[in-house]
Amino acid sequence: YGISESTVYLYCKRVMIAIFSLKHELVNWPTGELRKLVHLGFNKIGSFNNVIGAINGTHIILENAP
Repeated sequence: YGISESTVYLYCKRVMIAIFSLKHELVNWPTGELRKLVHLGFNKIGSFNNVIGAINGTHIILENAP
């Protein structure tokens, strides 16, 4: 196709920067009663302790996460 590895790298980097810039709109931590319910739900489905959320198959660096 004539697409170089550096072009693919730069494209992926730009996409990740765009997603990272929207992290406050895209990633929300549950609070209050919802946080308790989510924690209990994860504990029930697999005995996962101290879990309050999951991101479906995606790895995002979350600096300064609470």
